[in-house]
Amino acid sequence: MTIRKFILLLTICIMLFPLPLCLGEELLDKVTITKVEFFQKGKLVEVVSDDAPVRIRAYLKAKEMMPEFRDKFLLIFYLNDLPVRTFPISDIKYTPFIDYLWEEPTSGLHSVGASLGTPTAVGERVYRDLFVEEVKPVLKINSLEIDTTRRLEVGDKVKFFLFVSNDSEKVILPDDFVVRLQLKAKAEKEEEEEEIPATEEETVAAEEERVIFLDFKNTPRISRKAHNVSLGPIEWVVEDGNWLVYPQILPRVTGSGKVLEVVKDEEVFLDLRIGESRPDIFIELSLYPTSPYMGEDVEILVNLENRGDLPCEKYSLSLYIDGRRKGPIMKGPKILPEKSQNLQFAWRAEKGTHYLKVSASYEFDQREFLTKAELPLTVDTGINIVPVILSWKPVDPQSGDIVTILARIENTGVNPITPWQEGSEIGYEAILSVDGIKKQVKFDGEIGPGEKSDFEFTWEAEEGEHLLEFSSFYGVAKDMEPLLWSDEDSIKVSPPPKLIIVRDNWMPSPPTEGDIVEVSLVVKNDGQGVARLWDEEEMKGYKAVFSIGSEEKEVSKRIPPGKEVTFSFRWKMDEAGEYPVRVLFVHPSGKGIVKPYRGTLTVLSPEPIDELEKETLKLLEKGKKKKASVYNSLGKNLEEFLHPPRSQFGKLAKKTSKATLATLKSIFEEKRTLPFSDKSVEDKDLAEVSKNLKEVMEDIDRTDWKSISREGEKLEYEYNNLRKYLARSIFSEGGVVPLMEKEAVSYRQMVANNSAVEEGRVRPYPDAKNELMKVLKAEEKLGTDIYQDFQKEESVFIFLKSETEREKGIRIQLGLLKSIISILRNEALRAGNLQKEFYAR
Repeated sequence: MTIRKFILLLTICIMLFPLPLCLGEELLDKVTITKVEFFQKGKLVEVVSDDAPVRIRAYLKAKEMMPEFRDKFLLIFYLNDLPVRTFPISDIKYTPFIDYLWEEPTSGLHSVGASLGTPTAVGERVYRDLFVEEVKPVLKINSLEIDTTRRLEVGDKVKFFLFVSNDSEKVILPDDFVVRLQLKAKAEKEEEEEEIPATEEETVAAEEERVIFLDFKNTPRISRKAHNVSLGPIEWVVEDGNWLVYPQILPRVTGSGKVLEVVKDEEVFLDLRIGESRPDIFIELSLYPTSPYMGEDVEILVNLENRGDLPCEKYSLSLYIDGRRKGPIMKGPKILPEKSQNLQFAWRAEKGTHYLKVSASYEFDQREFLTKAELPLTVDTGINIVPVILSWKPVDPQSGDIVTILARIENTGVNPITPWQEGSEIGYEAILSVDGIKKQVKFDGEIGPGEKSDFEFTWEAEEGEHLLEFSSFYGVAKDMEPLLWSDEDSIKVSPPPKLIIVRDNWMPSPPTEGDIVEVSLVVKNDGQGVARLWDEEEMKGYKAVFSIGSEEKEVSKRIPPGKEVTFSFRWKMDEAGEYPVRVLFVHPSGKGIVKPYRGTLTVLSPEPIDELEKETLKLLEKGKKKKASVYNSLGKNLEEFLHPPRSQFGKLAKKTSKATLATLKSIFEEKRTLPFSDKSVEDKDLAEVSKNLKEVMEDIDRTDWKSISREGEKLEYEYNNLRKYLARSIFSEGGVVPLMEKEAVSYRQMVANNSAVEEGRVRPYPDAKNELMKVLKAEEKLGTDIYQDFQKEESVFIFLKSETEREKGIRIQLGLLKSIISILRNEALRAGNLQKEFYAR
């Protein structure tokens, strides 16, 4: 009752919970319940009994619809107008029917219904009436047997055994019945029937007939479908006479009648003639093959043995399968005492549990004798399917991955299995379910005994831990319940990445025909899962696909959650015009995992020449070479001037100041070469630098160097760090001197490009402008970084600032460094302005 209330509440919630209108009643017009059928004990039935579960099957039919709507349906089963079970349908197109198992049917007339629904609507119900019959247990008397076959004499002790079967699905309890044996004996006398009136004949018969009752004291509990249960033994001391022994079973009676039914296929009794010689036939049964499969031809071998004192002249054999006679009645030849005779029946095995019985009837002394033998047999279908989930890829899926699941069916039976046939409902299906919801159904060709067939399924992974089930469904016959085998495995799906393009950079912008365009895209993973490297074989990861026009380039990088990476692409633009630009981040399944980046790139024509004029470029090249030389000299002088011997301090101070002044003059010369420069800021800074440098040089000239103290020599460690810093900033690969030299090379290459364009040739250095932009960016960053370091409260310069008041030589060093650093800051401003000029052009 609790479960039924829960299902009812769940169904009401599903029906009332608001969801988008596209999942409403219009979808119900596309699906129908075609019929409802009942199965019990593996067969299609119209009336059922209360002694076995009932399988209620609703058949579905769907029209064509959008794939995204196929999993929006529910099937609700009703019993007497109450919902008892709701089944979600994963794909209505591949779901021909759904079963509900009513495990404990109750007797009476019931209304069984089914309806389709969506999360926002419930369709019309389909009803069928079902009558459930009450079935009483059936106790069947099989045989009455005695523990000896020898000739009986008065005074012998014999034991009787009564064998019974419970042919129902209900248990029979010990108190449900009473068992006893009735023994009747009648003395022999001469016939005087014509002289005795009828009333007197009955009186004489009653006087001459002897009756004995033997009660079975203890009766067992008899399980459902129990066969050949032995009751007894019960012992009897043989008395003189010819005795007929009959079994009697008396059911317990209640207000509603007998609690069980007693049946027997034939008259069961024993004819015991004390001291008599006669034939006595015993039967033994065997099968070939001993364990046949469904459809296999079986030989039922019968061995008849005469254990009596006289020959058995005439007898006949009958074969019964599950209580019904099969085949003809067979006559056999005479069997002498202590001899046997072998006969056989033929039968084609049918699936299920059967009881085989062979009975032999024979005559002696104008009396009929009957003996029999029974054999229980379970016939398998000969169909055994082993479904196995072999593997899936990717082995560590993320949500959104298209997981490919490889499974296999192996036929380990003795019969071939055929693919599913809709009309006959015979054959196999391979089914993939996830968390109990059917996802895909497939079938292949016939699979012979010992053969295998592989199946490949796809499933779009969802975050979390899931249960994969690969099952094989086999329909044996249209009116029989299908066979089912399955294999299970768990799969864990991790969260997906979420990629966002946070910024981009294009160099040059816009480009000119013949240029190489460099594009940098900074991508951030804003999700919880790792963005993995592209692996097409494993079907995981992603790749960035960048295209300008019709050409594409691809790259993949690992991006942990919360991190950023830069994707760089280079493209040579051979022709002027407008090109569509697109950036996709693609999963192996083919779907994009971020919103596509789209735009248009305009490539300018080379006429007129978009760079600086040739003469200006040559002057810039010459100026950069000169500045590289000047900065090289300045760097070497600085290295000697910082922490020099006291005797050389004045000389090195003057030498360094002159090198600084030469550097400043080279900047002024360059400014005269570049008429497009913005002078307002730079001129003000340079005027300040020139003024400070003049004051330092005057201070150097006025200084009495013999009076300079040796305090500076105690700061050897600090001076060493400062010299390393300046040497790295001036002479290393990313320092001032190498950058000036690279800038000069770029100008020379641009001159060559301009000359080529004027002469109608291809540019020899299409990447020259990009390289120049890189150098200018590096110069801008270097000068700015050095200036910011000088302003910090904690840096390699701080010891000079703290010692200026105590020692004049250190004050002069700090003054020169201040002028030099201001010059480098001016170089940074110049590089930034020059970049703007090139971008503007």
